[in-house]
Amino acid sequence: MHWIVLGIIALALIITASSYPRLAFGLLAAFLGIGILLLQVIPGERESAQNMIDASHVEISQVNVVDAYAGSFDLSARVFNRALASSLSELTLRISLDDCSDPGENGQDQHCQSLGSSTVQVAVNIPANEARDFQVNLSFPSAVVRGSARWIVEPVSALARN
Repeated sequence: MHWIVLGIIALALIITASSYPRLAFGLLAAFLGIGILLLQVIPGERESAQNMIDASHVEISQVNVVDAYAGSFDLSARVFNRALASSLSELTLRISLDDCSDPGENGQDQHCQSLGSSTVQVAVNIPANEARDFQVNLSFPSAVVRGSARWIVEPVSALARN
């Protein structure tokens, strides 16, 4: 249907251009502007098929981090989808690396300094009320851990498919 309407508009512009070229080019510019505006305002199929769900419906557990090549780290964890009806399709995580000093013999609290954080998007397919494992590679090239490493993994946002 769209192609028929576009064809009629194009034919009308071609016919008008022979008699009134300024009017035809003005109408062409107006139609292009309206078309670009509609593309920006109207959500596409991908956005309408997916819904944002609350990050509190996502539980991260069993976080394991190992050293990888060239200052990077391989992080693996388990994600539990607590949503009642939606399958989880994409997850955005904020992963932070802290360097923590060992607690003193006097019972002093552990002091931690942030070495950096990274935000990653993970493509997953987790049905409602089920859990799946995932793995992601992280790069903290200038991070040197002097004490013990503390990794904090927080879900920022989640996309679900109904």
